[in-house]
Amino acid sequence: MKAFRPWEALARQLGLESDEGHRLVLMGGLVGILCCAYTIAKVARDALFLAEFGALALPYAYVCVAVATALLLLLEGWLAGRLTLVRTRGFHQYVAIACSVAAALAYPLAHGWTTALFYVWTGSQAMMLLPHFWGLALDLWDSRQARRVFPVLAGCGLLGGLAGGALAGWTTPLVQRVGLLWMLPVFLLAARALTARLEHRRVQRPRPRELSRPRGRSFAVRPT
Repeated sequence: MKAFRPWEALARQLGLESDEGHRLVLMGGLVGILCCAYTIAKVARDALFLAEFGALALPYAYVCVAVATALLLLLEGWLAGRLTLVRTRGFHQYVAIACSVAAALAYPLAHGWTTALFYVWTGSQAMMLLPHFWGLALDLWDSRQARRVFPVLAGCGLLGGLAGGALAGWTTPLVQRVGLLWMLPVFLLAARALTARLEHRRVQRPRPRELSRPRGRSFAVRPT
């Protein structure tokens, strides 16, 4: 008896192959986790910043985020010329994991500096994880499939954001703000694991040029 695979029914509804349905489930889980983590990060960021500095300091934070984003884009261009797209994506995810762990460890020791740096990081480098996800999606789906798949992925991201907001609201009275900071590495590590699995599937997937390449050549000899 054939095992029931829920992604097969989804694939049939969208006109996809069975393995493409499995890939869609993984992609939906990845964008949901990323949006959930980013929502939790924004909740923790705003709560920490307002408690530490107050609302009047927000304009200065906006300027710092803009400067950090500009510098990050310069770094992105530098990395693009030296690393492959897969390695650049992995670099951003590992940096995000390291920064989230560092923020959770440093906050009990230095509230002010950690809060300020966490605000700037969340508004700049952490936000880049979502554009990298859509770059991965463009690698995995062609334009014909994207018209059917991307709305589903956007819905998964919306659900992930809603889940992140609900999780932050329910757990903050129990785990406090430091607990929210410790949630981020967990979600980011899960996102990295899913990304690595999807990138492996992308590597194993034949490229369109390889599929269209003829297996052999025939030569016609013309008399001279």
